[in-house]
Amino acid sequence: MLKKCLVGCLAVSSLLFTVVNAYDYNEYDQKLVNRMSGEWKNLDGQVVFNIQNGYINGAQVLDVTGLAGSQSFGVGNFIIHEAAGNRPLHMSFASTGKNIGRIVYNGQALFKQIPVPYSESVSGIHVGSTKDEVLRTFGRPTKRMGDTYGESLEYAHYKMRIRLDGGTVTSVTMLKGSPLQFDTSGLSYADGKEKFMGVYDMRNNIGFVIKQLPTGEDILYSVDGGYVEITLNPTP
Repeated sequence: MLKKCLVGCLAVSSLLFTVVNAYDYNEYDQKLVNRMSGEWKNLDGQVVFNIQNGYINGAQVLDVTGLAGSQSFGVGNFIIHEAAGNRPLHMSFASTGKNIGRIVYNGQALFKQIPVPYSESVSGIHVGSTKDEVLRTFGRPTKRMGDTYGESLEYAHYKMRIRLDGGTVTSVTMLKGSPLQFDTSGLSYADGKEKFMGVYDMRNNIGFVIKQLPTGEDILYSVDGGYVEITLNPTP
């Protein structure tokens, strides 16, 4: 009887070991999870995810599957091991620095550093504004595009594009020729790269200039792209 019990226990242990180790938590995945380390809060300041040392809310990360994008901007399924079993957390992410970044999980945007208060806005719309606030301010968009990460609203008459992830604004882009301007500095694309460099204390780069503000936003002026924006996802 004891022998049968031992054989049975070993068989179960072997099966559990096989299930847990069927995942491929490789070096790339580990670097991604480490890059996302920290407390991620919603706009009310509540901590939703605490990611530390390969664990999410105390549950070990076994793998990252279906990964698309890069370590700085992408989407994937984070498989965690809980007492009730393994569970996938499907989330998109943008993590580009120690204290900034964004995760979208279950339609909710989470931040390392909550982008409120904000430094810059356009007609009162800033990083962290809601979709309802955008629609009340600018009305129905000329074009709407959705993807895995969120959605973009385009306003042809304003020559402007607004990006939303998890229901909150993550970037406001004014294209060349836009009649709009930033509320705090009063600058528009037409003021030119040098003026932006002086007001925002930017270092000169060929084709673009960028500055991260204390509240987490990036101001990006792109000569080559023909736009200026406030964003959490700088892509010069």
